[in-house]
Amino acid sequence: HQIIKSNYFDIIYTGKWYGTTLQDPTLLFKALAEINNPQIRLVWYTNTDVHTQINNLAKLYKLTTPLIINNYVPNNEIPNLLNQSSIILVLTNKNNRGIMTTKFFEALGVEKPILCVHSDEGCLAQVIQETKSGLAATNVEEVKEFILHYYNQWQKQGYTHVCVKNKEQFTRQNQALQFENIFNSIIK
Repeated sequence: HQIIKSNYFDIIYTGKWYGTTLQDPTLLFKALAEINNPQIRLVWYTNTDVHTQINNLAKLYKLTTPLIINNYVPNNEIPNLLNQSSIILVLTNKNNRGIMTTKFFEALGVEKPILCVHSDEGCLAQVIQETKSGLAATNVEEVKEFILHYYNQWQKQGYTHVCVKNKEQFTRQNQALQFENIFNSIIK
C-alpha cells in the first residue's frame, strides 16, 4: 500500500457494473443523500453503457454528493486509483453468495477501507469481517457510520488506511500454491 493524501474524500468503484439486480448500490445512495457533504465524492470507473443508469439512480435518491462517472481505465492504472481513494466500493447483492471479484482482492492489497453494499451475507462478508478490511453493509445507518468514521480519519490525516489482517493468504502467489496443492492431490 502507498500513502497518498487527497483533497477530496473519494469513494471509488472500478470495474464493470451489471445493474442493481446483481450489484445494488441503493444503501450507498441513500446514505450519501443523508450525509450531504460536498467534500465526499462518488467516483466511478465503469462501462460506458451504464453511465445513464448511474445518473438516474443519483437523481432517484436525490444525491447531492458530487458524482463523477468515468469510462474504464487500463488495469495498470487501477492500483494508483485505489491508493488515492478514501473508500473502495465493492458492489454485490445478498443473492450473490460466493462471488468474490478480483477488484475485492486488489482492494485488500492497498489497505483502504472496503465498503461492500449490499452484503452478500456469505463468503465475501465473512472475508471482510475476518480481515478487518471494511464493512459488508446490510442497512443505511451502518453505511453512514462507516463513511463518517473514515471521513473523520481522512480529515485528520489527509488519507485513510486499514490494517488488513492476514492479507498474504489472498495473494496471487498463495492462491497459485493452493491450486497446485489441489491439482497434486487429484493427480495422486
